[in-house]
Amino acid sequence: MTSQRWTLSVALVILILLVAGYPFLIKGLSGIALRWPAWARFTLTTLALAPLGYLMGIPFARGVNIVEQYESSLVPWAWAINGSFSVISSVLAVIVALTWGFAAVLWLGAAAYGAALLLFGRLATH
Repeated sequence: MTSQRWTLSVALVILILLVAGYPFLIKGLSGIALRWPAWARFTLTTLALAPLGYLMGIPFARGVNIVEQYESSLVPWAWAINGSFSVISSVLAVIVALTWGFAAVLWLGAAAYGAALLLFGRLATH
């Protein structure tokens, strides 16, 4: 609903910075929050994840708009690719987290969003 208010490049830059910085934030808050009651930990988790969840919804919506402007027949392909990579990345995230830790998952995610920003290049400003 609000993706039209964002340019793709701005949303991606903010998302990359947040995702890359979250391992440091999580590390600091984890030790403190473990002593809190469950309801407070749930609230903290929700508040911490809400900005990421909101911003993660913008790139695909804006990307579909861009694809639709240039070649509308490719929109179903964009949906198919998004669905495929959603499945692949969720499995890969578990493997990476178990092997190198959750921070590595976040940094790889930031790198993937960085790659999206670079690949969209000048289109991302629309």
